[in-house]
Amino acid sequence: MIEKYQQIVAMLHDLTDEGKVEWEKTSSNEYKVCIGNNYISILYHEANLYSAMVNAAPDVSFLKLLLWDQNGDLLDDVKVEQREYGSIDYDNLMGLYTAARRQYGKVYVALDTIISDLTKATKEE
Repeated sequence: MIEKYQQIVAMLHDLTDEGKVEWEKTSSNEYKVCIGNNYISILYHEANLYSAMVNAAPDVSFLKLLLWDQNGDLLDDVKVEQREYGSIDYDNLMGLYTAARRQYGKVYVALDTIISDLTKATKEE
């Protein structure tokens, strides 16, 4: 992956963790965020093991980072396949995808509520 995309992925991951960007869900496995006049989306495709058994071509998990203009036209995309564990680009994109999914789903709010409820239940004993 080219350096500018690596930089964008790292910055978006940090901003997502800090709650400074709002991700939207576009499909069951894709999230997008508006940055200025552009949109960036991240798509995750998980390999289907059944498909790999039926078809001659093996299915491979991959992540795709897509860059869109304000009109919704695709400007560019980067696809990183999970061929081997330890791919820095794949790991970084998966980290961003996971952060976007958790931010969109308000996972940390749910976890805080659960911890609070468990703390209350513990004190009531």
